[in-house]
Amino acid sequence: MPFLSIHHPYFAPWLGYIAKMHFSEVFVALSDVSFRRDHLKRSMYADPRGTKRWFGVPVNGSTRTPYRDIAISPNFEPQGLLRTLEHNYRKSPKFEENFPYVRKYLSFYHANESLLKANMNSSVFLMEALGLNSPKMVLSEEVTTNIDRTDRVIDICQAFEGRGLLVGDGGMTTSHDFNRINRSKIPVFSLPFYTKHPEYRQFQLKSKASIFVPGVSCIDAILNIGRMGVKSLVLSTSPLIQQLRC
Repeated sequence: MPFLSIHHPYFAPWLGYIAKMHFSEVFVALSDVSFRRDHLKRSMYADPRGTKRWFGVPVNGSTRTPYRDIAISPNFEPQGLLRTLEHNYRKSPKFEENFPYVRKYLSFYHANESLLKANMNSSVFLMEALGLNSPKMVLSEEVTTNIDRTDRVIDICQAFEGRGLLVGDGGMTTSHDFNRINRSKIPVFSLPFYTKHPEYRQFQLKSKASIFVPGVSCIDAILNIGRMGVKSLVLSTSPLIQQLRC
């Protein structure tokens, strides 16, 4: 069964997000819901001590502003992000080969640019660079204006009938009424990526015995195991997808 995913479009997303995009035929970006600043904190990298460090794009707008109206700060300077990533990953074996792709990815972000537009365009580039499926991108406001979060999901799924809803093991499973979704005859499938996160060598960690740091930006994996390594890792998670019985 083909899948659809519903998500806020993220900057420098983690691998679970990449996997959901790859396995989805349609990706609905939540464009008209209120912006949440904690979404900016989802972009992290692992420093040499194995600590998660935030990196991201500064924006203008309050938490009540629709996502589509959020603009990148006029003070944004991508060179600062590039220097941070270069300092952290320059000794990783796939750095030289793949850092140009990271530089290209960040080139989609400009001062005063729409964050929604930049995140969507950069996601398309990212999926193509990784050799993964790039789903059809649709704005949620083009499908429904329902303000109830569960009804919004039901409206979107019914608009793309014949596709299963693919969810992760994050907040969506607790913030929506899946009994109502199930009563609407919408098949729901789970990709428990975080709890079963595939591991890879993070060369920037000081000790070879360091514990793997999961949930960081896909840039971490790209610079450590390369684009083809990331593709293989994402494809290997296909067996994790299981239908939820609500």
